Amino acid sequence: MVHLAKVKKDNEVPSSTHDIFSISPPDRNDLDTNVYGSHFAADHMPMHEMPEREMPRQVAARMIKDELSLDGNPKLNLASFVTTYMEDEIEQIMSESFSKNFIDYEEYPHSAEIQNRCVNMIARLFNIPTDPSGENAMGTSTIGSSEAIMLGTLAMKKRWQNKRKAEGKDYSRPNIIMNSAVQVCWEKAARYFEIEERYIYCTDTRFVIDPKEAVDLVDENTIGICAILGTTYTGEYEDVKAINDLLVERNLDCPIHVDAASGGFVAPFIQPDLKWDFRLEKVVSINVSGHKYGLVYPGVGWVIWRSPEYLPQELVFNINYLGADQASFTLNFSKGASHVIGQYYQLIRLGKHGYRAIMTNITRISDYMASEFKKMGMVILSQTQGRGLPLVAWRLPTDDSRVYDEFAVAHQLRERGWIVPAYTMAPNSEKLKMMRIVIREDFSMNRCDSLLQDFKLAIETLDVMDKSMFDKYRSHFLSHRKHPQHQSRVHAHYIGEEHSLQGKTGKTHGRISIDPKRNDPPTRDLPLSTSTPAHLPPAKAMKLHPSKSGDENAAVFFVGTATTIMSVQFYKFISVDHFDKKVEGSLRRDLPIITTQHAKEHLTSQKNDSFTSVSALDPFEQVEVNIEGTAESQQPRLRVTGMPGKHVPPNRVVEKLNKLAKAVGGIPPTNGWMLELGYGRPNTTDFSCGYRIYISGDTLLVDELQEIPKRYAGQRIDLMLAHLGGTTIPSPLVGRLMEPLALMVTMDAEQGLQLIQLIRPDVTIPIHYDDYDVFASPLEDFRRIVEAAGLVDKVVFLDRREQYRFRVIK
Repeated sequence: MVHLAKVKKDNEVPSSTHDIFSISPPDRNDLDTNVYGSHFAADHMPMHEMPEREMPRQVAARMIKDELSLDGNPKLNLASFVTTYMEDEIEQIMSESFSKNFIDYEEYPHSAEIQNRCVNMIARLFNIPTDPSGENAMGTSTIGSSEAIMLGTLAMKKRWQNKRKAEGKDYSRPNIIMNSAVQVCWEKAARYFEIEERYIYCTDTRFVIDPKEAVDLVDENTIGICAILGTTYTGEYEDVKAINDLLVERNLDCPIHVDAASGGFVAPFIQPDLKWDFRLEKVVSINVSGHKYGLVYPGVGWVIWRSPEYLPQELVFNINYLGADQASFTLNFSKGASHVIGQYYQLIRLGKHGYRAIMTNITRISDYMASEFKKMGMVILSQTQGRGLPLVAWRLPTDDSRVYDEFAVAHQLRERGWIVPAYTMAPNSEKLKMMRIVIREDFSMNRCDSLLQDFKLAIETLDVMDKSMFDKYRSHFLSHRKHPQHQSRVHAHYIGEEHSLQGKTGKTHGRISIDPKRNDPPTRDLPLSTSTPAHLPPAKAMKLHPSKSGDENAAVFFVGTATTIMSVQFYKFISVDHFDKKVEGSLRRDLPIITTQHAKEHLTSQKNDSFTSVSALDPFEQVEVNIEGTAESQQPRLRVTGMPGKHVPPNRVVEKLNKLAKAVGGIPPTNGWMLELGYGRPNTTDFSCGYRIYISGDTLLVDELQEIPKRYAGQRIDLMLAHLGGTTIPSPLVGRLMEPLALMVTMDAEQGLQLIQLIRPDVTIPIHYDDYDVFASPLEDFRRIVEAAGLVDKVVFLDRREQYRFRVIK
């Protein structure tokens, strides 16, 4: 993975320290002394700009080597799967091949031939079909599994698009199904290639994909299912065969890509009878990392396709400007040949017997370590006896009296030289803290015993701390983690970005769980409580669908024209256009809120009075709200999707002026919402939409709204709450004097009609038209224009404290 580096501005570059010593510095031309006697040792190393003059090679080498000595020891880095040992013979061969550009097939034909041999060996290790009557399998080397996964995902998407085009069907909304514990490269692939992510969420007891849930999510837009052979969190193998068998049983044309980055060189030797590879008919592509248990230094990876059918021809480029015809399917062009050569060495040097011996040894060491941790009272979360990767994942035993956690243990071990990660589990089970040790080839039993001794010492050190002592210790190591040099690695533009190496954090397909036993009002007890109602007054009137009614089980309650409350069994959803300070102050701080990124920044930046459960959605990002309960019962569920919207008219001058005005407020960004009310089994991703509501939000009728009917083509929109009123800035009272400068920022009656014609909902309820003194388009204008268009039977008009009831189909 390549990390983004920030280029410092001139005012961020520290100036040189003035020499405060009276002793004369070394002669700048005297190179007869050693490195530390030269003037270079007393000068600052160049950091931000190239020096004008050369530096002697031995000095440059020594200065860099000294700085790198402050890195952690790779052999004690037990967080990483990456190979840290290779034999001297291949290190020499690889160093001699550093200058070879692998892409130059004509110039380096034998390096290319070595790649072909590796592809064949790895494909056969994964039981590729080799029937003479069938087509030849395909494969290529990559920089690592991240590139391999990108290529595999792209091939699945293109194959799906071609199939949809041939059938004359829409191909604009692909989705992919995977465990929420996937490595971040899967999130990148989905985001870069515009594929909807559909996650199977982990639970407190299940950390792998649920095959039935995964197959239940498959629809006509699914490009494939990702199954992981060795998850990053606990090293477990996902049940690829169960997914395959369900797809075959239901006759679903949905391929499986197996992410065998870590397990691809382990399972064939430790669990040869485990069916996860090309023995399963739905498995069409597999990636594996050569630089993990393939035993090669980083970075090299591999991706294999069952047949050319699964690698569309239009993705392969044929080039000849390097002297020969070449077929290329990569995300980059130039790369070194040395790591491909290193992989070939390991394959022929070790053979199957050698790999089996190494994997057996590290599996035995992993089991031994797990048993020792268990004796200490640790809760083991990983598998043993070769049923998963050779790693140990565990957590501390539950103990309310203990003042420290897994992160403190990790820091204690770091003080002893060991790099052992502490982290929280994948989304939906992120309250679970855990630690993990990866057992690699060079982790001997002797080194394992040394680590166990240091672990015991770390626990003993923390056990004697009372809360006061630990708080001081924690403050110390947190300040160490937040060293300015560490913070500077993040560019200011990307601070707060919610996609992380740990996965989803509520931004894309996040999930909010609600306990039905907790039926608290939205307000909190305050001395100066506000008018925000803890409970709704009875409705003064009830309205139904103009032509269809019966069995209503949900309602929209009109508090004010800019505030509506939707209620379904167990739920009350409050849709509010504006919080004033009194309303905001009255709400519970743990009240789940779904809003814009702009509003989230405000709600979560109030220090000790911040809201703690705020999800921000950009257009077409989703969050699910589900009821906690037994798996047997069908409970209400809500899926919220951000919709596009714009306060500011599509005018360059106006947009530029608003950007300039942001420093003092300006017009804030806005969006709309799609609420899908339905039912599903708790703790699963089951969802059946029974009623769909579009809330336009404070938007104008801008071009971006045209994407909504495209996204929901063939899906019924039952109800639209349309924000009208023609809000103007300044208000109409002032606008009469400044009419040429007045700016409309929400839809008026004419745009409201056009929105109905665009979205085509079954029923529309106009809202947000008279609560403030900034509206220029009264409701009567909308009523008149709707009647003229013959759509009066498609609109329901509500007054305050009136209720519109509807049915959510179960």
